[in-house]
Amino acid sequence: ADGYLLAANLYDSSLYCFGKGKSATTVEAPLTAVALGQSVVLSGTVMDMSPGMPNTPCVSAEDMTAWMEYLYMQQTKPASVKGVSVSLDAVDANNNIIHIGDPVTDGLTGEFSYIWEPEIPGKYTITATFKGTDAYGSSSAGTAVGVVSAPTAAPTAEPQVIPDYSVLIYVLIVAVVVAI
Repeated sequence: ADGYLLAANLYDSSLYCFGKGKSATTVEAPLTAVALGQSVVLSGTVMDMSPGMPNTPCVSAEDMTAWMEYLYMQQTKPASVKGVSVSLDAVDANNNIIHIGDPVTDGLTGEFSYIWEPEIPGKYTITATFKGTDAYGSSSAGTAVGVVSAPTAAPTAEPQVIPDYSVLIYVLIVAVVVAI
């Protein structure tokens, strides 16, 4: 009903509901402004919020069977699990939309990270979007990054040249000796 399938499992005597689970996406950026020309690390998570096991990582379709057997049927935890793709996009200070990248989450933790270098100074509004799969519904989250103009380098002072008075001193000494 409503896109969900209920089935009994004789292995553990439980009733299972198959269908799209809710997901939750987070994204974080540095809380301080960075100078233009510096990179920032954008990081976050994409988690499965299904009622049976909330706050577990969303995993790829090809690893879904082994992951669900681990979560719900006490099977061995898979050694490696592929995560899901997250779209990182930004709106810059001029209201231009910029596609930053498409990192893939770590299947065992649900975490992703991406190194990005903003192109102009100003406030960027960052959105992380998980588009969903056959197993998970979509979700998104946002944050902001501040970029300030790079500080200008102070002009370097040229070294001060100290005049050489040694010749004048010798001349005065010779003049004093001649005068005496």
